[in-house]
Amino acid sequence: MNISVADILVCIQGVTSLFKAEVNILQLVFIRATELVGLAFEQLDDQLYEKAKEEAKQKHQTIKSLGRDSRTISFLFGTVQFKRRYIQMADGSRVYLLDQQLGIQPHRQFSQLLMEKISDLTANGTMRLVAKAINSLTNCSISAPAVDRIAQGTGSDIALVRIQQTKEEEETEPSQRKALRVLYIEGDAFLVRGRCTKGKKHRGHRRRNVPFTHTVHRFQIYEGIEKNGSRHTLVNRHDVSGLSQARSNS
Repeated sequence: MNISVADILVCIQGVTSLFKAEVNILQLVFIRATELVGLAFEQLDDQLYEKAKEEAKQKHQTIKSLGRDSRTISFLFGTVQFKRRYIQMADGSRVYLLDQQLGIQPHRQFSQLLMEKISDLTANGTMRLVAKAINSLTNCSISAPAVDRIAQGTGSDIALVRIQQTKEEEETEPSQRKALRVLYIEGDAFLVRGRCTKGKKHRGHRRRNVPFTHTVHRFQIYEGIEKNGSRHTLVNRHDVSGLSQARSNS
């Protein structure tokens, strides 16, 4: 399943332009990446299931697999399809171990990283232009209405990621932590205006095309700035965004 020189040669042989060669190579990379990630997810699910069975056995308990369910998620590198087990735990609860391990949110079509990038782009462009940029520069296909829904709902999803990252950092051994003399924090906010297409009820009647305004709060925290020639990179940058200023600050 790995990409070899022979695979690249197939992409560029008989091609008369670098443009066409790059298109072929990107398509190859995207296809292989989605295939490999799907297989890796399923193998990780197998490992988690075996580990959970062993832990239950040591406690003289049993867990049961209720079958495998399919899941499809769009990433920056393409759309990945995979199957994972639906497990009935010893206490009767039912979970997807893979979803629990990777923090995969239910009913989410797009990955958290992709949604974060889309949210950042919407700060400086229209939904249609953002959708066009995503479709042009990634292997993901998305519409302007989908961009709008992501922009409105990304805050809570990204917040969950930050919370998990914070927990993992708190569990890090003290010897692995760093004492910083300076920590940089920057924040801003922008308004998102639009109209509600679903409509709201008012005095028993559903009103459509109702205008709305949301304020999106964004913060970035970093340790410093590294210079590499003319490029500047923020060291250990963490971004937080949301519709609630209080939650974004917390």
